[in-house]
This record gives sequence, C-alpha cells and structure tokens, in this order.
Amino acid sequence: MFDSPPQSSEKPIRSIARAIHVLQAINRFGALNMTQISNTVGLPYPTTCRVVNTQLDEGVIERETSRKYYRPTALAQSLSCGYHARSRLIAIARRHIERLTQITSWPISLSSRVGRNMVIQDSTHALTTMTFSDYPPGNTLPLLSSASGLAYLAYLQPDQRNDLLSQIEFDPVSNPEARLIQNDPDRYFQNIRDMGYASFIKNPHTKDPGKTSSIAVSLHRKDELVGCMTLIFFSSAMRVADAYDRFGPELRKAQDAINTDLANMKLFNPEELELALEA
Repeated sequence: MFDSPPQSSEKPIRSIARAIHVLQAINRFGALNMTQISNTVGLPYPTTCRVVNTQLDEGVIERETSRKYYRPTALAQSLSCGYHARSRLIAIARRHIERLTQITSWPISLSSRVGRNMVIQDSTHALTTMTFSDYPPGNTLPLLSSASGLAYLAYLQPDQRNDLLSQIEFDPVSNPEARLIQNDPDRYFQNIRDMGYASFIKNPHTKDPGKTSSIAVSLHRKDELVGCMTLIFFSSAMRVADAYDRFGPELRKAQDAINTDLANMKLFNPEELELALEA
C-alpha cells in the first residue's frame, strides 16, 4: 500500500552520519570504551578512533580519567538548545509516573517521537526491582515494534501517519502484525483507539529481548500529541490482557492527570523549569 521512501539525488555526508551515530551510542549507554563504540555503531576500529578523537577535540565527549571509557560532556546538551518539549513533559509527568510505579511495582517510561523512532525521555526503572535493566534517556524504539510507537501512530492524523508509514520498512520478524498494519492501517490503529491503549508482547528491541511486554497510552497537550507513557512488565509474569485488567485503571488515571496538567501548563521560563524539575 505504501511506496518506498523517496531517494535523494544528493549523497549524505558519511562522516557526519558516523559522528552522530557515535555520539548517540555514547549518550545511550552513558559510557563506552573504543571497542564497544565500534561494535555498537558497526564501524571499523580505526574509523571509530578518528570520530571519537574529533568529538574529544570538539568537547562534546570526554575520556574518563580512571579508565579508557568515553562519556558525553555538558557541551553535548547544547545540541538540544531551543527544544524544551522534553523537559516540560518530564517536569509535568515525573511525579505521576513515580506514583504509578509505587502502585504497580512495574517501571514506567515516557517517550516522544523523533523521526521514525520513539525516544525514551524519562523512566522509573531505577525505582523498582521489577526490571531487568535501567533505560536512561536517549534509548530508541522503532515505531512499529514498540507499544509506545503503536500508541503514538494511532493518534496521529491519518495523512501524517500514512506519510510516516511510507518511510518505514515493514518487518514481520520484529512485529508479526506488520502485514496487518501495512494492508489496512486505518482499521488497525482505529482498533487501538477503541481500546485506549497499544500493547507489544515480548519486546524485541531491549537489552533483554523477548523478556518484557508493554502497554502504552498516548499523552496530549489539548489537541497536540506529545508522547506516550508505557508500563513494562515481565512477559513470564502475565499476559497483556491480564496486565491491562489489573493496572489499566491506574494507568488511565495517570494518563488523565498528565494530560490535564499538560493542558494547564504555562510556558516555563528557564528558572521556573529548573524549579519544576527539582520538585
């Protein structure tokens, strides 16, 4: 149903792409050594060294003094200057997802769309033992292979959604329902809207593939779709339907509270934003 992504007549600048991928990898994991960076990004070791040394020279990463690991510096934050939606979402939603984790014992994540992925903006994995791994901000999840991505797509306007889907390669391996989405996206996503949540069984794109499942709901500031909230649980602990029966009411309550707070949100100035994040 969807055409292949349009091919640009101009070739991308590979060195810039490599630099971005290296910085994303270091940011995602917090700190990596040169071999880990090379393996994660899929670059030859000598190329990785050149990219890392360039970023060291520019000051966006630094080498730890006690070991040969590289980590982002505060200068890397300058790349997000002017983009405050993430901070506002965290400032509004943090207390609600902490409370939800206290009630359910399961970790909760906040995510927003960046390109063809959902990017984790905040999570409560560190607040519970009911998790396999911690997921810091920056972790990415494909739109069609995550509960948050499916929930987000369900609430996009159909023309926006179809335009986005036309840019995505459908992979029935990572998502067995990919063909259903491709053949009749309007019906598939209307079903998610009717249920009020999206789910994914045995999440494939995690640090422990297949060991967790998720249910996600959308977050809105009035008519603006701003992201999703996801509850993650062990696949072996319960089925998705049982998880929603058990935790759905509290998940919806938190969703309503966050949406209400977002609707009433005023535009923060920097000082107010810092106070909100510290609250």
